[in-house]
Amino acid sequence: MRRKEPLTAREWRLLGEFHGELIGGRVTLTPPASRAHQTVLRNLFLGIQAALPQGTGEVFFAPFDLHLGTEDIFQPDLMVITDTRMIRDDGVYGAPALVVEVLSQDEGRTLEHKKGVYEAAGVPEFWIVAPAKRWLVQRLLTGGRHVASERLGPGDAVESPLGFRLALNRIFC
Repeated sequence: MRRKEPLTAREWRLLGEFHGELIGGRVTLTPPASRAHQTVLRNLFLGIQAALPQGTGEVFFAPFDLHLGTEDIFQPDLMVITDTRMIRDDGVYGAPALVVEVLSQDEGRTLEHKKGVYEAAGVPEFWIVAPAKRWLVQRLLTGGRHVASERLGPGDAVESPLGFRLALNRIFC
């Protein structure tokens, strides 16, 4: 049975645990990640965890819900949370300091929606990572809008306003 009206955050919580997201009020199931996706995600987590200045924040990885409104509950691949008051047992409520989305296939439409939601929620830093093409784009919130960097790849480094630098040759190996 197809539902015409969007799901609410309350209804989402009643669904229980599974790997999926509420995107614009619509449930989107997330397929299993590829080996390349998992490898890059692991390398990003370990790299950020090691480089993040101690006491700056906590790093979380999917599946852990990010609540950004009544119709948008995402499970970004990685999040850095600097305000521990936003963290609850069932997820994060509010804008993380850093969100990382590692691309899988067929994510174009949902990624465009997420970009707008992250920007509107005031996420200060958002990375888009393409494992198959070996690039990363850093988007920084400037004047209420995300401004994208050039595509960075192996041999480059990404510098975060959170006070760390990450060499991408350690990510795309």
